[in-house]
Amino acid sequence: MVENAAALTGKVGYFWGGKSVCLGWDDRWGVPALVTADGSDTTGTLVPFGLDCSGLVTWASVNAAGDADALSAIGNGARDQYSRCTPVAWEDAQPGDLAFFPDLSHVGIVVGTTEAGTLEIVHCSKTLGGVVRSPDGATIGFALIGRPEFYQIYGEA
Repeated sequence: MVENAAALTGKVGYFWGGKSVCLGWDDRWGVPALVTADGSDTTGTLVPFGLDCSGLVTWASVNAAGDADALSAIGNGARDQYSRCTPVAWEDAQPGDLAFFPDLSHVGIVVGTTEAGTLEIVHCSKTLGGVVRSPDGATIGFALIGRPEFYQIYGEA
């Protein structure tokens, strides 16, 4: 899952409500599309299609499993994805665990622990312009770690 998400770093922009269960590259990415999901200042406007934070997790999981039906195991939306995780202590986080903001408004995937001892997280951020790797997830607001039930079904995909 980590490798799939990290492969999109700098290549896929942020799109409010952006989801994909396409295996491999989604040809819609980068093509102007109407934002239809409510709740964003971009709602009702045309912007290049991409992913939102939970959409990155969904796409990476589906591609790790090689099966679009993996969506039912990983969930759709940060809150749903959190509900499908077992909480893990920050210091016990492993690559592939999910990281969340305390209010469950944002989700990313743990890449690993840096030499400085911080958790590196790959996530899709509106503020940072799309899929990025943040070397210190705590400084940008990640505070909760969950181990997805997805792995019980699909293994360390």
